[in-house]
Amino acid sequence: MDLTDAIFMAQKLMQQNELDGWKLRFDERKTSLGRCNEYRKTIYLSLPYVELNKESVIKDVVLHEIAHALAGCENHHNIIWRTFARKIGAKPERCAGQNTIRPESKFKLVCNNCKWERPAHRRTKKKRACPKCCNEHNNGYYSEEYRLEYERTRKII
Repeated sequence: MDLTDAIFMAQKLMQQNELDGWKLRFDERKTSLGRCNEYRKTIYLSLPYVELNKESVIKDVVLHEIAHALAGCENHHNIIWRTFARKIGAKPERCAGQNTIRPESKFKLVCNNCKWERPAHRRTKKKRACPKCCNEHNNGYYSEEYRLEYERTRKII
C-alpha cells in the first residue's frame, strides 16, 4: 500500500473513532504489523508490512489497534477488546490473516532432528528448541538435543 494513502486512511479511521489527541507513527518492526501505546496515545504501524500489503490488510491492522486504544491496552485480546473490535469493524483475531504478506527474513531456525523451521529476522543468544520434538520426545521440556540452529535464508550484499 502507498504510504501516503495509509496515513490518510489511518488518520480518518482514528478520527471516526474519536481518538482525539492520538498520533500515528511508523516503525521498522518485522514481527508485528502494529501496536498501540495508550500512555503515549500513539498507534504504530510497521513500515515493512504497510509497503508489502494491500489496503484491506492495513485497514484491519489500524482498526485492530484502534480497538486496543478504545478497550484499554490492559485488555489485550480478551472479550472486552473483541467486543470493541467487532463494533468498529475489525476482525476480532489476535494474529494477521493468511493473506498477509510478511517481510523476508534474513535467517531461519531449523531443527536438525525433524527439519521443522521458522523464520527469524535476527540472531539472538537465547537458546531455542524445537517445540515439536520437545513435546513428542521430552514431555514438552527443553532439550539441548533438539536445539534450533540458525541458517541464512539470503545472501548479504
